[in-house]
Amino acid sequence: MGVYSGTEISEEGLVLCLDAANPRSYGGSGTTWYDLTNDEKNITLINSPSFSSNNSGILTFDGIDDYGYTNATDISSDTGLTISIWLYGIKWHLENCPCVNNAGILDWSTGYWNMASINSNLGGPYFTLYADSPSETPSTINRKNISFGATNQLNQWLNLVATYDDTSKEIKTYNNTNLVGNSSIQIDFSISARVHLARYMRHCGNCPSNIIMPQIKIYNRALSAQEITQNFKATRGRFGL
Repeated sequence: MGVYSGTEISEEGLVLCLDAANPRSYGGSGTTWYDLTNDEKNITLINSPSFSSNNSGILTFDGIDDYGYTNATDISSDTGLTISIWLYGIKWHLENCPCVNNAGILDWSTGYWNMASINSNLGGPYFTLYADSPSETPSTINRKNISFGATNQLNQWLNLVATYDDTSKEIKTYNNTNLVGNSSIQIDFSISARVHLARYMRHCGNCPSNIIMPQIKIYNRALSAQEITQNFKATRGRFGL
């Protein structure tokens, strides 16, 4: 269709698509980052993350109080998920965060515990997936943290992609199309919660992050490696890759 980012973007199962380069998604000002899918899970931006026309359109979150969130977001599937983010990390961690120097990048949260998230700390960005029901306080035993292998990759453009396949129970993480993490977890996948950007809602605090995020996509299925590469190639020129 070419509605979201380009004619080469995989659109099957796409349930959230935000792109600061598309004026239908963000026009350069205002407090709403519009979802380009028919689901219209728009992001409310808090404390004015700054917009720039660099790289065709980017939003910078200051690591102090900038963040965004959707209303309650019900994305359920018996086949899995994919979270894909174009990201430029200015700082991977916050010294004053009570969650051991963590910072939130994308948090799919009940408001107390994140069910699926991309966070960062001294070791760089990582993906977390919990096996527990969102209505329960998860046990640390029933989660998996998978690195994106980006510890020393600040101040450069990264396409971070995390997938979960409910059939194989595999979790995979990709960094600029390179498979860098692979694990497994048994869950009955269903999440109904808000999506938070540039912070998370946890028992230990909000922990905002100092990052640039121009584009975010969430799918209700696990994309294949070929599809991840296809999406990357359709967008990489914008970031000089």
